[in-house]
This record gives sequence, C-alpha cells and structure tokens, in this order.
Amino acid sequence: MKQELSIQELCKGLEKEELIQLVTHLSDQYADIDMAIMEWYALRKGLNKTSPLPNKLLWEYWERAEEIISNFNDYGGGPEHLEYEADEYLEKIRELLLQSPLSPEEKRSMMNRAFKQYAIGNSGFDDALIDFIYDMCDSDSDWKHVIKLLQKEPSFWNEKLIMGIYKNKLHNDEAYLERRLQSLEYGMDYWDLVEHYVSKRNMSEAMAVAQ
Repeated sequence: MKQELSIQELCKGLEKEELIQLVTHLSDQYADIDMAIMEWYALRKGLNKTSPLPNKLLWEYWERAEEIISNFNDYGGGPEHLEYEADEYLEKIRELLLQSPLSPEEKRSMMNRAFKQYAIGNSGFDDALIDFIYDMCDSDSDWKHVIKLLQKEPSFWNEKLIMGIYKNKLHNDEAYLERRLQSLEYGMDYWDLVEHYVSKRNMSEAMAVAQ
C-alpha cells in the first residue's frame, strides 16, 4: 500500500535554518512566491507601521496592477481574468493604505504613475484609475495635485472632473464658477450650475439659469 507523505510532515523534519533555505529556494524558483510569503506573514503577524513590509506590499500590488493595465493600454483591452486581477490589486492597495499610509512623496509617485496609465486612455480602466487616485487624496494639497495632472491632459471629461474637485472637494466656489460659466454647452451643464446655486440658497441666480 502506497504511503502518503504531506508537505507538512516534511517541513516538521526541518530545522529553522533549513526552513529559511527552503523559503529562499522557493523565492528564487517562483516569481509569485515573494508576495504570497509577505501576505502570509502579514496575516499571521499583523502589520507594524515601523516595518517595511506594508510599503513593500503596496508597491508589489501596484507594480502588478500597473503591468496589467499597461498591457491593456497597448492592446486596447485584454482577458477578463486579468481585468479582475488588476482590480483586486487596486482594492488591496486601498485596504492597505488605511492601515499604512504612504509618505507624501511616495503617494505622489503612485498617483503620477496611475494617472499616466489613465491618460493613455486605451485600457478600459479609466474610471477605476480615477477612483483609485481619488481614494488616495486626503488633503487639499492632494486634490490640487490631481487638478494639475488633469490640466496636463485637456478634454471635456477632464474639465468636468476639475470642476467637480473645485466644487465638491476643495469647496472653492469661485474657481468652480469661473470654469463652469465658461463651459455651458449641454443641458446637464446648466443643471449642474442650477444645483450649485440652489445649494448656496441663491434662488434668483438658479432661476435665471433655469430659464
């Protein structure tokens, strides 16, 4: 009768140094094993803000997502399973940032790299990337940086995003109105302006625009 032998039993027979050698060997042989080990460690030991592990995981997730999105940009799309994989990496970054924020410099770097992929605009990840960039913003300085990025790629949609940031994130009515009044083309543009005046209880202006 064939005797079964499990990996667990094999590992139990190894000394500490031998286990380290085994992990190192697997890391050299298999590209994905590093991330799996780091995730396993984080799950078992938790994440310490003074540890370099959270930062390493964040950038590992981003580089994997970026590679997929970049390939999608090159070819105008890609397999559905890779789309899901990239979305999962972006979500993992969001969750990890809640526990271990990036430094301001690294945050800007990740924003810039995400925006570079967004600006190419051929991946199908445009909305996901903008949402991802928005989720990293937690200060006026961050939002102003996003505006600078959007201004480098002028388009109707990016102009709409800029107005939305001034209106809803920075609460800069003057900057919002300056841009909004120069961009009244469609019915929804006028309705957006009406809603703004109503929210400010400026009913006379709201009525004037609505008419």
